[in-house]
Amino acid sequence: MIKPQFIEVYPLKFFNYQGKEDYIVVSPETRKKAKLDKIDLGILKILADDARTKLIDIATKLGISAELAHYRLKKLKAEKVILGNRIQFNMSALGYFITHILINFRTFSEKNKRKIREFAKKSMNINSLMINLHKPHCILNFFHKGEHEVREAIEEIRKLFENEAIEIDTLHIGQDIEEVRVLPFLE
Repeated sequence: MIKPQFIEVYPLKFFNYQGKEDYIVVSPETRKKAKLDKIDLGILKILADDARTKLIDIATKLGISAELAHYRLKKLKAEKVILGNRIQFNMSALGYFITHILINFRTFSEKNKRKIREFAKKSMNINSLMINLHKPHCILNFFHKGEHEVREAIEEIRKLFENEAIEIDTLHIGQDIEEVRVLPFLE
């Protein structure tokens, strides 16, 4: 079981997206529990089914005013229950494979954490970074078209941490056939 201390999600830069859309999904700051009522949960369920649902449709489905729906959405964003929105692509249809690059450090310091975060943010192929207190210390979600891209990324990581004792492993991820339910507890 993996209990992440930190997860950050990045835009896929190989699509030449220039905006800033890094989302910190898990961190010590995000562990604060939000108090959600029936309306908040209803909004989350609707958005989990279709994140592009119009505000007026959310209000209609929940039997509330558009103003109240708008206020609740702003509140959920302010409380960091809703971090943002992004499109998930069928990467295999685009010709990409997914590999997790697993990194273990003999000494996992704050300096190493900053270095791996900067590397992940700048990488064209890294979709997300997960940091754990236990092994593996880092998991990089890496999209690629060929094995050579994975090898090059691993070589860059080795150079970045050339003065550190690290272990690197890879895990190829197959494509899921079923639709992912992001909030299964709301069904």
